[in-house]
Amino acid sequence: MSESVAQYLLDSRGTHRALDAFVVAACFDRGGTTLAFALGDGAVHLAPLADRTTWVTAEAHNGAILGLAPDASPSGFVSGGDDARFRRITADGSVSDIADFRSTTSEFVAKFAA
Repeated sequence: MSESVAQYLLDSRGTHRALDAFVVAACFDRGGTTLAFALGDGAVHLAPLADRTTWVTAEAHNGAILGLAPDASPSGFVSGGDDARFRRITADGSVSDIADFRSTTSEFVAKFAA
């Protein structure tokens, strides 16, 4: 594909954004209505397919995101981060904890480091 054809397709059908960190993962929700980009700075950018110009940013983790997957519900995502949290991100950008392994990790390290 020539560069002019690729540029034409991007200009006429695509959307592009400059993100402030590396993209670690990308996936669609189970309903196929929202695309999520997990970044190395802990943010998740949500792009609804119905309105590609309005993206939502959710500050999901304090540190890098290590994994991203669609939630069991039709919309939303789950993520795991470098901060030892497992979180749910809804399509509107709200974030909630599923599990927090910070204390478990520090207890494990303290127990076996001695």
